[in-house]
Amino acid sequence: MNTTPASTKPPFRKMDWLPRDIAVERRPDGVIVLKSRFALQPYERHLPALLAKWAAERPDRIWLASAPAPSASGAGCRTARPSTRSTP
Repeated sequence: MNTTPASTKPPFRKMDWLPRDIAVERRPDGVIVLKSRFALQPYERHLPALLAKWAAERPDRIWLASAPAPSASGAGCRTARPSTRSTP
């Protein structure tokens, strides 16, 4: 159970939501069909296509990093990998 007073909660970042306008169809058999009245915008076919696009746009950015458990001395090691996409 959350006992933190509402006044001490951290503020939320403002989100820009996509426009929404939903058509609701209620069928006699109890099925409810929801359809957006906005046309679907172009999108990538799959997640790897998005990753390739982002890697091409920002090849200098790290896309995967790991932080192994600290050693006995308390020092950790960070391994970072830049984009693996080769550039022509």
